[in-house]
Amino acid sequence: QDVRAQRANPAKRAHALRRQMLIWLYEQDQDDPPHDWAAFLEDTRFTMLGENFRDSEVAAAAEYLFSRDLITGPHIEEAPQGTICPRLTADGYDCVTDYEANVSE
Repeated sequence: QDVRAQRANPAKRAHALRRQMLIWLYEQDQDDPPHDWAAFLEDTRFTMLGENFRDSEVAAAAEYLFSRDLITGPHIEEAPQGTICPRLTADGYDCVTDYEANVSE
């Protein structure tokens, strides 16, 4: 029951998702950034206590990380900011390496 409650908690999901997205981007080759977050969503290491994240959650988290200047990417009218060719910024790298990808810190 505790695990189900944590999985359903929107604040805990958002915190875990943002952290995991930054870690995943850190692992990617920055010379050839991912086209989008599809591979992240398919990576079984990145879940909320075994439950996959939804596309809409990832899009919202990407916009948030973009607004906090932790990730960057080209602006395309048809897609939320941070969802196309996402890359870590210098602050994003610092967040991962110095704060263990804890966006709040």
